Amino acid sequence: MGPSFLPLHYWTGVREALEALGCRIIITKVPRAADISVRATALKNMLEQRLEPGEEVNLVGHSMGGLDCRYMISKLLPEAAKKGEVPFKVKSLTTISTPHHGSSIASFANITTFFTPLTTLLAKSPSLDFRAFLQLTPTYLSETFTPQTPNDPSVAYFSYGADATRQFEKLNPIVKVAYPMFWTWEYLGTVEGPNDGLVSVESARWGEYIRTLDADHVDLINLFNQWKWEAALKAANVSKTVGDAAGAVAGAVGAGDKAEQAKEAGRMSKKEVEMDLKKDEEKKQFNAIMLYLEIATMLADRGF
Repeated sequence: MGPSFLPLHYWTGVREALEALGCRIIITKVPRAADISVRATALKNMLEQRLEPGEEVNLVGHSMGGLDCRYMISKLLPEAAKKGEVPFKVKSLTTISTPHHGSSIASFANITTFFTPLTTLLAKSPSLDFRAFLQLTPTYLSETFTPQTPNDPSVAYFSYGADATRQFEKLNPIVKVAYPMFWTWEYLGTVEGPNDGLVSVESARWGEYIRTLDADHVDLINLFNQWKWEAALKAANVSKTVGDAAGAVAGAVGAGDKAEQAKEAGRMSKKEVEMDLKKDEEKKQFNAIMLYLEIATMLADRGF
């Protein structure tokens, strides 16, 4: 993500943390701003390269990635099966701040005709694919996408939303006004309510809603956060074996004495874990790795 001279990476530390728990992780890449059908096709093709026919997989999608997954599950996989292909099997889909019901931010350009020439030009540009943003409006999601993309009854759907209110309240006033997402958060709050700067909590609800996260849209993919092994392991209430594995990985990535701290987290009693989690909750510091370990643990507990 980002220009070559300033690369930015999603999921910092998430793969390592989940692999330490014994999970097999596949991180996919789709065209950034193509329409949902194009992105979903790219997703399916990539997964087919990594999975055996009939192999089961649990999907986790952030933001528009959740819509890509829904389209693939509802349309592309059934179409493949009708052709006699044996596609991989999706057991569950967990979405994180996905605009299932659209985002008014995507509709903003339509509020005034001043932007019409620009949006029309971008939509037709062969080099700047703008279709994704046109498909994120509440109107498109409610009237076109959702009616044509029903849930698969054989797939379990879970979702998380996010509210950045506390995050922005803690920001220095100067930093706040300079942060673009603060303004989108303010606007979206007036038209849709609590939100993470791009997607409202209500829009993120799909299937079984798990909970609302205290984070903004960027925090959710650990784009800027520094991951902390010991805090992540506490959130998952892991065993000594997992703690030892995490320590080994932490050492491998140059975490120094963090390795021993990670091992110790794996030896903590349930009561100690709960006490530390309570302290973390009081601090209100969002940790993305804790979130993904929570999701992995939740799926495992439910037999996925």
